[in-house]
Amino acid sequence: LVYDLLASETWKQANVTLVTNLGRSPAPRWFLEQLGLWDRTLPMMGWPVKAKFIYRADLALYPDYEPAPILFRKARHGVHPRGVMLPIQKALGVFEEVRQDRIVMLFRGGRRSLDRQHQDQIWNLVVNFFEDYNERTGKQLSVVKFAFSTRENARDLFRRAIAMIGPHGGAFSNMVFARPGTKIIEFVPMSDFAMSNTTERTSKYCYYGLSQACGHEYW
Repeated sequence: LVYDLLASETWKQANVTLVTNLGRSPAPRWFLEQLGLWDRTLPMMGWPVKAKFIYRADLALYPDYEPAPILFRKARHGVHPRGVMLPIQKALGVFEEVRQDRIVMLFRGGRRSLDRQHQDQIWNLVVNFFEDYNERTGKQLSVVKFAFSTRENARDLFRRAIAMIGPHGGAFSNMVFARPGTKIIEFVPMSDFAMSNTTERTSKYCYYGLSQACGHEYW
């Protein structure tokens, strides 16, 4: 029912109010505005206040990451149904006809980033591969490094992507802007999996789950 509503041509005019914990920060606001739902989203508030809205609802939806597999006693994000994000992507303009000719490289900063030597090695390997591929096939694919400027620019770049490549990091969330079937190649730090003496919650699986929700190919 919810999927059919979101996928319909008239869903922006549907009688829908969101109760959310996202707050009023710029990123959630941008997405909710693109979906035509910002004016119908309740601000962050305590459950005693929210409860009266939920009790009067005709339909309440509680999305969750179930089933959530456990590895080394760590809770991890589970898997969404494949393609469940498609109506959201449609509303974000992902399916507009554009040329798909970009290989987007995602490199993160901070203490968990790849060291500069390995980053350069991966960059050169990918660039050289696609230079040879273009010469053999006559295609014109470009390898680019992603650097955030605006969400509109991110959407314009990633919906042209045929592949996203890089180490685990928040930039992979931009796959919501990529057309279904995009190749997602994520380097996951396997050394973290061996830390069995902690119950720390991790999110190592989250981009596999998101890739399935968006209809991508994950590697």
